[in-house]
Amino acid sequence: MTREFAIIAAGAMGSAVARRLTENGARVLTLLDGRSPSTRRRAEAAGMTGADEDQIAGQNIVLSIVPPAEALALAERLVPALTRSSLKPIFVDCNAIDVETVKRVAAIIGLSGRALR
Repeated sequence: MTREFAIIAAGAMGSAVARRLTENGARVLTLLDGRSPSTRRRAEAAGMTGADEDQIAGQNIVLSIVPPAEALALAERLVPALTRSSLKPIFVDCNAIDVETVKRVAAIIGLSGRALR
């Protein structure tokens, strides 16, 4: 089983998922650049480790757990790193988004040669 994950972001839901994973021995990376002190504390409490986009793209599984309005922007932000990565991580959109937005996120992620799950 994969023991390393990337979770974007360290909000209430993302950090809760990360906490469960880290409690069971997984390593969880997240993006922390530009995040607030409270987000950084939440990530640390959940056992998350700060990383850059290339490190995120180097994981086997990337979970997108962001507010629905941020799903497209996150996909666009990660495409360059996903394209550069020698791995083909599974990108899982866990957001409460409508079908049309899912299709748009899938198209964006598809630009990197990866498939949305």
